[in-house]
Amino acid sequence: MMLEQWNPVGPIGVISAFNFPCAVSGWNTAIALVCGDSVLWKGAESASLTSVAVSRVVTSVLDDHGFGSVFTLCQGTGKEVGESMI
Repeated sequence: MMLEQWNPVGPIGVISAFNFPCAVSGWNTAIALVCGDSVLWKGAESASLTSVAVSRVVTSVLDDHGFGSVFTLCQGTGKEVGESMI
């Protein structure tokens, strides 16, 4: 028998690049939320409208199911936001 137990580790920061703006966020966000962590997503500057649209959909679904604000988007340049997250 193999048993996995996932434990929350705290807030998770996800920084996605321009070539996979939604995929990287989706992969990392799904794992973090399943483990019980909150997520701060910094989308790519060149795909900011995609990041905003996806964030609205995800936040709406989470709110409808009683999960409040466990997913947050912040936008800005790499130096302003990305370095602060790191």
